[in-house]
Amino acid sequence: MTPRSVRNNNPGNIDRVKTIWNGEDRSPAALAKESRFCVFTSPVFGFRAIAITLQTYATKYSLHNIAGIITRWAPDNENDTAAYIAAVSKAVGVKADQSIDVMRLVHAFPIVKAIARHESGGDYWPDAVILEGLKAAGVRA
Repeated sequence: MTPRSVRNNNPGNIDRVKTIWNGEDRSPAALAKESRFCVFTSPVFGFRAIAITLQTYATKYSLHNIAGIITRWAPDNENDTAAYIAAVSKAVGVKADQSIDVMRLVHAFPIVKAIARHESGGDYWPDAVILEGLKAAGVRA
């Protein structure tokens, strides 16, 4: 079966909140299909939302390392957060407590790709789609 994140074009399994994301489908059909998570019209919007969320973590909460980011993204009450941190740190090639810049492609791309892989159980999107979402979020080279 296709993972929920793929069906919803939501590679980060971002919860629906009051604020409507760019590209989020709030139609009655989308709301009937999915009660908890955002449904995006395209995975590009889903990757953009991940990147924007990570940028918010950096600016609003001063989270500048994988451990801080993933602890907030995937709390222990719903996830094996330690395993998630280890997987993302390995994918990015940094220690969990090493400072990173989510506005730079060198860090943002592997973090976002690793989050999507972890949330979906595999690599379902081509790199070009991820890059398009990052570009839409203002991530720079």
